Amino acid sequence: MSQLLSAIAGELGPSALAQLGQSLGASPGQTQSAVAAALPALLAGLARNASTPQGAQSLATALDRDHGPSLMDNLGPIAGALGGSGMLGGLMGALGGGGGQPGLGSLLGALAGGSAPAQAPKALDGAGILGHVLGDQHGSVVSSVAGASGLDAATVQRLLPALAPVVMSALGTLKSQKGLDAGGLAQLVQGEHAQISGGVPHTQGPGGLDLASIGGALMQSGALGRLFG
Repeated sequence: MSQLLSAIAGELGPSALAQLGQSLGASPGQTQSAVAAALPALLAGLARNASTPQGAQSLATALDRDHGPSLMDNLGPIAGALGGSGMLGGLMGALGGGGGQPGLGSLLGALAGGSAPAQAPKALDGAGILGHVLGDQHGSVVSSVAGASGLDAATVQRLLPALAPVVMSALGTLKSQKGLDAGGLAQLVQGEHAQISGGVPHTQGPGGLDLASIGGALMQSGALGRLFG
């Protein structure tokens, strides 16, 4: 079983996923298919970035600085960082909270709805993460995920920035738990990519990935079974 998918399942859950789907106006089936197609695309981008020593070091530095060990654990510090700049009220309002810690589902819904402040911390900067991870493959990923899920491209454009911080947080959690340096992180990402995409026809999508076939295979996996309940 993929360690990264298990870590993502630990971050997400049926309730958070349902709130994300509601914010997108997508059915549960469409949301599940879109997430299952998006995960291998994001992992392919991470594997491509970590394929050189410089890229692996940049990824390791970004994870240490902005994305670990758990997005939920970091909600408190994130709120504190926003509070001093007057943005906390806007974020908490978008999350539907007054005081206390917002739930991950509400956070994802706010990110998908574009309600998070533009100056939010890098841990929540889904658009920035996608720019680094996908680069010029972004349009191809959007088209592939839309085709695999039945969602329109505009909805996928809202989904990906909400999902990207969760993927980075899960990867940061694994890096921290395993005490990985840049080289170890590169091996982990490359191995996870090979495991998720192995044995599935590579006929379309970014890097030749058949996202529809991979998404279907992932839907049957133990990790996504946990994620989707």
